[in-house]
Amino acid sequence: GEGISTWLSTGTTIQDNVVYNNWAENLYVNNATHALVQRNIVYNTANNYVGQARGLTLADEVTTTSGVNPTSSNNTVINNLLYNASLCAFCWTSVPGTGLQHALIANNTIFYNFTSSNTGYTNSLSTGSSASSINNLNSYIVNNIVTGVVSVPSVAGLTFSNNLWAVTPPANATGTNDVIGSPLLSENGSTTAGQLSSSFFTLQSGSPAI
Repeated sequence: GEGISTWLSTGTTIQDNVVYNNWAENLYVNNATHALVQRNIVYNTANNYVGQARGLTLADEVTTTSGVNPTSSNNTVINNLLYNASLCAFCWTSVPGTGLQHALIANNTIFYNFTSSNTGYTNSLSTGSSASSINNLNSYIVNNIVTGVVSVPSVAGLTFSNNLWAVTPPANATGTNDVIGSPLLSENGSTTAGQLSSSFFTLQSGSPAI
């Protein structure tokens, strides 16, 4: 059910791909260290066959045994374009104590207005908390454009700054130099399967994101 994924790996680069309408995840980074995920277009179309909206997920599923399996750290997610696809930044984990550790999530655009009742996903950007066995450490979520609802149960270990939120985020996701308001994306071109391009995400001249 994953479109593109990297598992139990170090130093993976996932870049310049177009990924859409996959079931479990469109793009998945799991038990990975030093992964670079950049310049991908990730999206879901309305009424797609699998009815899902998961876009880009970072999580851990495999427990470390004698240091053999890495748990996630030092991962970078930058300059990606998401449409009707959520970003789950360790909103869950199967390995207690893991989370966003020395991670950077920056310069991404997440345009989320998915309405399918089958998705079960209501948030455009989600992180986890210690209450859900997630331990975030020294990680940054900065300079992103995010439309839709944001879920940040705990800000421990996370630094937010310079993000544009189309919907006012929870207090613990706010940071210095935030902007609240519509990003005024151009929304040029078709959003049907196989047709979405980066021009859809271009900022209009009056965008507060500039």
